[in-house]
Amino acid sequence: MTTAVSGDQAAGLRQWAGQHKKDKPEAQAVTRASRGTIVVVGLPSALLNDTSCVRAELERYAQAGKQWVGNSDDWDIIAAESSPLGLAELATQYQRWVLWVEPDLNGFQRAYYGLKTLQRAGAPKQVLLMHPPLSSTRGLIANVEAVAARFFGIRLLRIQLPVSMSKQES
Repeated sequence: MTTAVSGDQAAGLRQWAGQHKKDKPEAQAVTRASRGTIVVVGLPSALLNDTSCVRAELERYAQAGKQWVGNSDDWDIIAAESSPLGLAELATQYQRWVLWVEPDLNGFQRAYYGLKTLQRAGAPKQVLLMHPPLSSTRGLIANVEAVAARFFGIRLLRIQLPVSMSKQES
């Protein structure tokens, strides 16, 4: 015996789902994923709920002609450490992950723990590497890339920008 779902029942289900989306912020994040969602790990604790540094990097990429970025404001950015979703759930829902590396005294340590977080979450094995403009990437950034590959099997994708866009990256 088959039963057909009437239009009234379907409307009721849509209304019910709409009410639950309003109650759960993570449900809203999932529905907005079609615009482009990036999950970021490694932000300093002072920035955990402030992802403007990631948005600023996206803007730099766009200004440098990286067309895939489009408008940086169209991206939803989720800080993994402060997300209401668990890491494994984030990994199943989102394919674009970023490791943020801040060039401060604890930058390498945070990057290491960020890499460990990526591995534990089951995040993709290719992750975008972002950092503020640096005069050189030979020290901190090169070391983070080496550790990612050697110890975690993660390939960090670094976007090279013209010298005028990033002071001097090498």
